[in-house]
Amino acid sequence: ILPSAGVVAAFVASDSWWARQVPPGRVATSKTFSEYATYSFIGLGGASFLLGHMEQDDHLSEAGLLAGEAAINSTAVAYAFKEVIQRQRPDQGNGHGDFFAGGASFPSEHSAIAWSVASVWAHEYPGWFSQMAAYGLASAVTVTRVTAKQHFPSDAIIGSVLGWDFGRQ
Repeated sequence: ILPSAGVVAAFVASDSWWARQVPPGRVATSKTFSEYATYSFIGLGGASFLLGHMEQDDHLSEAGLLAGEAAINSTAVAYAFKEVIQRQRPDQGNGHGDFFAGGASFPSEHSAIAWSVASVWAHEYPGWFSQMAAYGLASAVTVTRVTAKQHFPSDAIIGSVLGWDFGRQ
């Protein structure tokens, strides 16, 4: 726990510096990409469940059900943290991500959703290609939430770890 807390503390301490490194011209593109990529993960879970039922493929249906359950659980916990922590986003207030200041930045629910579905999918379909595609797209969501100036790096990383953990459970 102590090494993890140290890593998180280091990210939180350097968050405002990282946020200033994002070129302003990439913000809109990053936001659009991260939203569509997250929606694709939600669609993957729902489509897997429905297609599995239609094709009588219990494994595919179960993968979709587990992905949906993990996404719902990680979203609920992310929103609970947001309500308690109330961290400002990079474009709010003084840009330093003040905690308990009425924001909704910590943790990133987009990252939590992406990593929860990716984790389930990679576990259920352990081939190298499915794991690379799932974790690669989830990593892209995490990065683009930061480059979209919607979250600080620590927000996105904690959201990713949260989602990955719910997906593994």
